[in-house]
Amino acid sequence: MTPNANEPNIAAVSPTTEPVRLAPPVGTPFMAPSSSSRMAAQPSTQAWPPAAQPVVQLVRPAGSRPRLVGGEAFLMEASAGPVQWWWEGIFPATGITFLAGDPMSLKTVMALVLSVVSRMGGIVAGRAVSPARIIYLMLEHLDGTNQNTLNRAKKTYQPPDIDNFHVLRDFTLDSEDAINGVIEWAEDVDAGIIIVDSLRRAHSGEENSSQEAAEIMRRLQRLTCGGTRAVIVIHHLTRGTKNLRGSTDYSAGADAEVIASRSGTNLKLQVKSHAAADTEVHLRVEFTEDAVTIQGADGAAEADAAFDERRLRDAVIRACTPGPMGKGALRSAARAIHGPVGHDPIDAMALRLEGEGLLRHGEGRGACWMAVLPAGGPLLTTPPPAPTAPSRRRRRS
Repeated sequence: MTPNANEPNIAAVSPTTEPVRLAPPVGTPFMAPSSSSRMAAQPSTQAWPPAAQPVVQLVRPAGSRPRLVGGEAFLMEASAGPVQWWWEGIFPATGITFLAGDPMSLKTVMALVLSVVSRMGGIVAGRAVSPARIIYLMLEHLDGTNQNTLNRAKKTYQPPDIDNFHVLRDFTLDSEDAINGVIEWAEDVDAGIIIVDSLRRAHSGEENSSQEAAEIMRRLQRLTCGGTRAVIVIHHLTRGTKNLRGSTDYSAGADAEVIASRSGTNLKLQVKSHAAADTEVHLRVEFTEDAVTIQGADGAAEADAAFDERRLRDAVIRACTPGPMGKGALRSAARAIHGPVGHDPIDAMALRLEGEGLLRHGEGRGACWMAVLPAGGPLLTTPPPAPTAPSRRRRRS
C-alpha cells in the first residue's frame, strides 16, 4: 500500500503467536485503516491550553435529585479484581505510569527491552513480563539509537520477531485529532500498552502550570481507553530531587510512578503505585556490542536461567509426546515450542531427561527419542501442544 502523506508513520504487522494476555486471540487479522480515518499530528496553532468550551447549564426537573449509588451497587458496577501487571510489581497493565529519572538513566532502554520481551512474554530480572502489543510514540532519539537498542535486545532475548511493536513518530498532545488517531490505531492493532517517549516532546504547554498539567493528564487519560490500557509516560525529574518535573498535578493524576536512579551499570527503581505497596528494585544493565541485558542485582539472573531451563525441559518433553522423534525432528519441534535455541542445549536436555526416566532412546542407526509419560503427561510450564514434526523422508520419484 502506498504511504499517504497525511497518515502517521506507524509500523504494524499481524502477530502469528498466541500470547497469554494483553493481546487478541491468535489469527486475528490486522486491517489497515483507510488514510481518510487518520489525521497527521501537526503542531498546534492555537494557544495552550486550548480555549475553554462554553459551559452548558444543566437544568433538572423541579424536585429531582442526582442519582445516589449505594456501596454494594457501586462495587458491582466495576469490580477491580486482582492487580494485573505488564512487568510484575513494577508497571501495571492499566492506567497511567510515569517512568522518570535523570538524563541517561536508561529509561528508554528499559522500555525497549520490555517491548521486545513482550512479544512472547517471559522473565526479566526475576519478574514476569506479560505478552502485549505496543504502540511506541517515539519522539526523541531518532538518530538510530533506538534501532540499535532494539537490535541488541532482540539478539539477547531472541523472540521470533517483534511484530507486536509499532512505532509512531508524529504525535502531539496539543491536537485532539492526533489523540483520536492514536486511540484508533490502538484499537486497530489491539495495543495493550502505549509508551510516550518523552512527555516534554509531546506537548508545548507549561509544565509548572497546574491548569495546563491537569489538561495534559486529561489527554493522557483518554489514551488509556477508560483505564483499560496502560500508558507509560517517560519523563524527567526536578533537578536534585526524586519528584516529577513540573506541576504536582502529574503525580496526583498518575496511577503509578517508577523513579529510576543509575550508578554505572546499577539501576535502582523506586516504585509507587495505587495498586500495591511501595517497593524498591535493584537491577544491573549490561551492554555489549551485540547485546543488552537487564538482570536483578540480587540473584535474579539465576532465576532467569532456571526459568529458561524449565521452558527448554518442557519443550523437549512436549516435542516427544506425540510419538517417536529422530534427533533432527526433535530439534525442530523443540524449537517450535521454545523459540530459538542451539542444537547442543536440546541434545543435552534430551540426555538429561533420559537419565531421569522421562525419555527413552532406541538403539541402532536411525533410533528415535520417545517420551515415557502417562496419558496426558505432567503439568508443564509451556501451554501450547507440540506441533507434528515434519517428515524428513523424501519420496522417490
